[in-house]
Parts: sequence; C-alpha cells; structure tokens
Amino acid sequence: MNWICSSKRWLAVCGIGLATVVGCTRHGLQSRATDASASPSGPEVQDALVRDLPTDPQGEAWEASNAREVWREDLQIEPRLEPGPEAGPEPEREAGPETGPDSSLEVGVEVGLEAGSEAGVDASSETGSEPGPPACTPASKDPRTLAKPSEESFVSALVVLGDTAFVGMQSPGSTGGVIVAASLSTGAQAIFPLSASIATQIVAVPGALFFSPGKVRVDDAGTYNYEYTEVARLDLASKKVSIVDSSPAATTSGVGAVVGNANGEVFWTILANEAGHSVIKRWNEATHAPETVMTWGQSLSPLVDRDHFYWSELNSSHHVVFRSVPTVGGTITQLYESMTTFADAPSLAAVDDQRLYYDFPTGSGTGIMAMPKDGGESQTVVPKAKPLMFSSRSIDDSHVYWTEQSDQATIRRIPKTGSGDSEIFWSADSRWVAEIAVDACNVYWTAYNPTEILVRGK
Repeated sequence: MNWICSSKRWLAVCGIGLATVVGCTRHGLQSRATDASASPSGPEVQDALVRDLPTDPQGEAWEASNAREVWREDLQIEPRLEPGPEAGPEPEREAGPETGPDSSLEVGVEVGLEAGSEAGVDASSETGSEPGPPACTPASKDPRTLAKPSEESFVSALVVLGDTAFVGMQSPGSTGGVIVAASLSTGAQAIFPLSASIATQIVAVPGALFFSPGKVRVDDAGTYNYEYTEVARLDLASKKVSIVDSSPAATTSGVGAVVGNANGEVFWTILANEAGHSVIKRWNEATHAPETVMTWGQSLSPLVDRDHFYWSELNSSHHVVFRSVPTVGGTITQLYESMTTFADAPSLAAVDDQRLYYDFPTGSGTGIMAMPKDGGESQTVVPKAKPLMFSSRSIDDSHVYWTEQSDQATIRRIPKTGSGDSEIFWSADSRWVAEIAVDACNVYWTAYNPTEILVRGK
C-alpha cells in the first residue's frame, strides 16, 4: 500500500498494510498442486505450542469509553493446532516451513452502540481481492458513523464481511491493539483485544478473520517498532484467536501478504529462511490447518483472484514485470513489462473480475492504469492521479475509489472504464482517511480527527 504519512498521527502506523515486495533477482518459482488426501512427506512437523498471552489493559479502556452493557466470557484455551494433510514436495523442490504455534490471545467483548441501526442482515463475504456482487444492506446516501472508538486511535486495517466492518486499531501510548466490529444493520459493536499486537492485512471469510498480528515493541528511545512474523485466525463464534503460522526466518517482516478471494479462500506468503525464499500457504478449512501451495525463490506479496496469483518483480534489465500463475500451480505467464527502470516503474495495486490495476510513483503523473488479467493493452483510468488508499477493496462493479496524496481528507471515485469524470464521494476538513472498503451497496471508511468508522450508500 502506498502510504504517505503527512501527520504525526500516522507515524505509528506508517508502513502497516499490504505493500508490493519487489525482489532484485528472481531465483525461480517452484509450484505444485496440493493434494489434501496425501500424507506428509516433507520435514517432520513439530507439535504446536499453546501460549497464553497477557490480557491487554488497553481493552479495559476501550470498554469504559464505548460500552453501556458489557459481558465477557471466561477465557478458554484452544487445543493445540494439529497439522493437517499436506502434499509432500516433488523431487528437487522445496518443502514449506513447519506449522507455527497456536495460541489463544484474548476473548472478545460485545457492547451496544447508539440506536439508529438499519434493517437487514447479509451473511455474504467480501474478502477484498475480488469484489463480487453479493446482496447487501443499503445505507443512507448521507454519511453515517458506525462506531466512534477512542478519539486518538490509529487504524491499521479495514475489511467488510456482510454488513459488518472489522477495523484493526491501536491506541497511542499502548502496545496492544483491538479489532472493532461494527454492524450496519443492528448497530451492535464487538471488541476483540489482541494483547501486545495490532491486526494488519485483515481478510474476512464467513465465520472467521485472518490477519497478520503486528507485534509492537518500544525501544529505549520510545520509538515504536513492529514485527510481522505470524498469521492469526479469529473465530467469530468462539471469539478465540489462534496463531496458525509463524515465519522461521529471523526477520521483522516474515509475513509478506495475507490475501483472500471471492471463493472464500485465504492465502498468505511467509519467509521460509533468511535467504529470502518464501512459501505461499492456503488455509484448509476441512483440516483446520494451513497447507503449502507453492515455494518461491524470493520474497513475494501477490494479489489473488478466484484462480490466479499476480505479482511484480524486477527482471535482469531492472524493469518491473507483472506475472501470474494459477493458484493450483502451473505455468508462469508474463503479463507486462515496464520500459522505465526502478524506482520510476509502476506498482501492481489491485485486481477485480476483469483487470489488473497499477500506478506509478510520486511525480510521474501517469495515474491509475488498468490492463486485462491475461495481458494486453493498458488503459488510463485516473489520469495524473497520485493515489493513496487504493486497493482491490476500493473497487466495485462500476467505480474505483481512492484518496489523493495531496488531499487525504477526500474520497474520490471515477468509472473504472476511464470514460467518465471523477467526483468527490466524501470530504471533510482535516479528516484524514485511513482505509477504504466497498461492497455492492456501500462504501466504508475510517477517518481521523476524531477516529470514526463511517459508511455511506452509493
């Protein structure tokens, strides 16, 4: 995610989110289709450990500032995560890293919001990588506040599941974060404390959230540092959070991306070793465990649709190229090559049902471009744009939504055909937009000064 931090409020979360990772060289990709019925033939998987993390006192502050009626379940420890069936590596191919530990982080807290909810509940999923056309609950054409958490909270992620917005947040001065859930139809709010971590790269599927819990460290100088080395799953029914994978590499950015598609599948990339090799894994809901899909010779942060991964990398000429491969493994296809050299080359930003979207670095003035997913001629969608908050989650069937680097308090939209004029969807003085997510009916976003979760019908 291209993010310019122009306010002191944003300093603690600069760099949080999905960013395209470009490797300087390509050592090769090894892929294989996963056979869920095969027995493991790779390295022995160690027993997963259960870790109880301390309760975050910041969660109590959230309760005091938001709740009228609060209830809490007794903390329950989930059984350890047993590794599910995973196909073994083919000859001369690299096996995936071992399954990471499992832990129950914290029980969620449910509270009531102010009255004013709208009728209708939709159980469909909007994972963000490929917005589909599910039924949804239309909101008013006037912006509406779904939740108003602690005024100075930082936002780390936003995703929509049905008519509920899930937002990762961190309060200043705290090393702990929460996930706030706010329902459009009922007005209800749920709060999930996460101990000494914040939720980034949230993917929502029916019944669960997957995310990378950024571990927050404060050094002697008072500087906040973040480590992204694990993938977590929040079960929305039991309100339990389990660590489902951990990077064995000694790095602060072991998780490259957590992504989902319209099939309800969840994938992530994680470093397998300190040489920069990574592994793409898929969550297997049947076995309730991750399985390795592909191994890579470099760090990689892909986009995903129903059946393909897409990513960018540097070739031997130092040109950025876009490539794709089926999610079940197969032939790698080069889709695009930029004639400009790094760092003036474009960044792959989003994917929808038909096209890939990319933009150029600050100063190029080229704007947001789109191209067919199987390669072909590019089209200018937003000329001369310098976008922020632009991703797969901010594209619907007809429009793209974004904020400009020069005006972070305004959400703009334009027909994604590139044939219409842009318009202002929402704007407010000194209200910096943090995240945007759209579904078939509404646009959800978070804004600062004060921090709010907002929604408006299209």
